[in-house]
Amino acid sequence: MYPKGRSGRRLWACPPEVPIGRVEWRSHALVVVLGGLAGCGGTAPETASDTMMVDEVVRDLLAGKPSWTTVRARPDRPPAVEALCPAVDPQVDGGDMPALVLAPPGEVRIALAGPPEEYVLRARAGVDLTAFTVLKASRPGASVVLEVLGDGRSLARELVPLDPEHKVGWRDLGGSAGVPVHGGMELVLRTAVVEDGVELSELPLALPAGFGRLRLERRSARARTRSSSAQPNVVLVLVDTLRADRLSAYGYARPTSPALAALAARGVLHEEARSTSSWTWPATASVLTGLQPKEHGLTGDGSSYLGEGLVTLAEMLQAQGFTTAAWSANPIVSPLRNFDQGFERFESSRERFRKGAEFLPEVLAWLRGLGGTRFFLYLHLADPHGPLERGRGAARELAREVPKGAGSRLEHLRQGLHKGEAAGPDRARLDQLFPEAERAQASALYDAGVRAADDCLEALLATLRELGLEEETLVAFTSDHGEELFERGFFGHGQGLHRELVHVPLVLAGPGIPSGRRVAGVLSNRWLAPGLAALAGVEVPGGADARRRLLQGEPERALFSTTKGWWRGERGVTLHGLCDGAWSLQLRSDVQPEDEVALFDLAQDPDELCDVAALHPDKAAELRRALIEERGRQHPRSDAVPAGAATQELLRQLGYAGEGN
Repeated sequence: MYPKGRSGRRLWACPPEVPIGRVEWRSHALVVVLGGLAGCGGTAPETASDTMMVDEVVRDLLAGKPSWTTVRARPDRPPAVEALCPAVDPQVDGGDMPALVLAPPGEVRIALAGPPEEYVLRARAGVDLTAFTVLKASRPGASVVLEVLGDGRSLARELVPLDPEHKVGWRDLGGSAGVPVHGGMELVLRTAVVEDGVELSELPLALPAGFGRLRLERRSARARTRSSSAQPNVVLVLVDTLRADRLSAYGYARPTSPALAALAARGVLHEEARSTSSWTWPATASVLTGLQPKEHGLTGDGSSYLGEGLVTLAEMLQAQGFTTAAWSANPIVSPLRNFDQGFERFESSRERFRKGAEFLPEVLAWLRGLGGTRFFLYLHLADPHGPLERGRGAARELAREVPKGAGSRLEHLRQGLHKGEAAGPDRARLDQLFPEAERAQASALYDAGVRAADDCLEALLATLRELGLEEETLVAFTSDHGEELFERGFFGHGQGLHRELVHVPLVLAGPGIPSGRRVAGVLSNRWLAPGLAALAGVEVPGGADARRRLLQGEPERALFSTTKGWWRGERGVTLHGLCDGAWSLQLRSDVQPEDEVALFDLAQDPDELCDVAALHPDKAAELRRALIEERGRQHPRSDAVPAGAATQELLRQLGYAGEGN
């Protein structure tokens, strides 16, 4: 949908043959971010200034064809872009990220063509954690040198001791200011291993060391804009792991979402919205970029890093002078995964899920400090996501019968279902692994989590009213995916594409949004990024179409997928799905030919309990063809970077261990 330019703290990627002084403009969106403030735990002024300093990335040195010429390299480990992970400790800035891995001794050259304009080279020096034990025994005093030279002189240099007891993460070359360079300069990146000040010319093994997030930037000032009903603010609230049918706004009997119901009463509610996936990474990336998982490339643990070349909603809006900020309760939606693209401020925890009440005061304080500045707020709540808690106030009332501390025990029981041992219609095994009484407690705690998230929404909306911003703020509410609550023997998500996992809420309200409208047709929530930009008056590719779909609905065949599927007794299966009106098809996609399908008649079987593919072979064949054809029209990303050790360790610590997220 969008041009493949570099994004986040970035503009557009120039291929190596394009001089750095000639940035290629291919969209109405100028992609920028406030330098020095984005990132986990970053801060921004309590009262926004009239201008912001932005760093425009004019060349991404890790994207596309290699932008370097190899001068010296080990024959067994040539220079390449890979995931490099200096540390797995969540308190150390060492998470895996794309890097030019240059095993020492190594050297590459990069020619900066173009006029002698001043730029900043951003680069992070790092040594993968696996290197710390390789030379420890034979070379206990060895260190890795990572250096940048320009026109023959040293511009920045880092020395990393190969000591496994020494916590070493990423190091910003040149510090927060970066490395000053200019057009026409010849850069040299080099790595070496030194011992007692002497460089070692030969090493028995290749050490993974290199330079992360290599890019050239141009800094400039940009004016912030002011909000009005004609130029509204944008708020996007995404509640992790929220299935639509557990919302009172969608007909659920328990009072889980009065604030959402009130929001829907003054706006548009989509009754049959679908997510693009049944787990967090691909689904959230789709919401923020408007792309299908195949297009944005973040499809599994093997590609868990939001691509630098993608254009996010935050970038679309920031280009028009929006002040942008995000708070994420989910540690896998964070700057470490590159989700901070386009955000001036991005707050997230590195090692645990946070309940909304913990950080909501920060959000409201930020809103109060804007002083009329036009803003985009992304709020990623995770109260219905495990570990579940009873909450407080009205949320606790929904779990009144659940004993204190039950959430921890239920999380332990949840692990017994991850391998699919209770999958299928036979409930005897489910009763054994997760007794009925505990299932009732889990259901009640889930409802409490839904209400806790709704309470956060209520506080947010109340603050907008208090500040007089209700009539000049677009508010969108959705989820990344749902949650299976034992319908098929699972307690979790990611393992399938059934309705409870991909049917999500989608509500919009604010200036220009009709009141009290309920739209019945199927709609993918991936339309939010271009649609919200268009509703805010920002011209983006596909924006007019997305705006129409969000306001009026339009018949579509919504697509969704997972790489963590459970299919007829097998785990880790890639599944694709398509919902077309009253029909829903699921297709196994990791085998050839792709002829394993399941078909559900939603009019007769809304819970998708009975596969009717054998009864309706023509319909199954028609939807299978449509699904495969639509996937064929999507342009896959080819620069996805696999997850490294820090990502896998984070998943393990959070109890995912490679399961659904």
